[in-house]
This record gives sequence, structure tokens and C-alpha cells, in this order.
Amino acid sequence: DCMKMNYRYLASLFHSKTGYTIHQYHTRLRINEACRLLRETSWNISEISSELGFADPLYFSSVFKKITGVSPSRYLEHS
Repeated sequence: DCMKMNYRYLASLFHSKTGYTIHQYHTRLRINEACRLLRETSWNISEISSELGFADPLYFSSVFKKITGVSPSRYLEHS
């Protein structure tokens, strides 16, 4: 509403400019934040997944691995 565009048009424009859907982009932002939290805090994977709005740590781990190519625990070992 505030941009005077309907959602479909905005989503189409966003995808054409970024190559990602709005949902995919938002998920990548959340996983990037998870990487930062894994590097910079002593929080465990459950705490990080909860902080980032994932209800299930196993689902978080699955999404994390899909995007980064490694599990959160493996990422933590190598960072």
C-alpha cells in the first residue's frame, strides 16, 4: 500500500532484480545472521534458531545446510 504497488507486481520486480523470491531473500538474510551469531556468540543452535524465528531447530539446521552447504555444527567447527 505505502509503495502504491500490489504485492504480485512488487514480488515480480524484486525477483527480476535479485534472482530470488522475497521469501528466499528473507531466508538468506536469516541464515546470514545465523552465521554471524555462530561466529560471534556462545549460543547453541537451538538458541540461534529460536532467536531467528525458526520454531524447530531441526528445520533450521536443514535450511541452514541447504543454503550454506554445511550443517550449523560443521560451520561452527570451521569458523
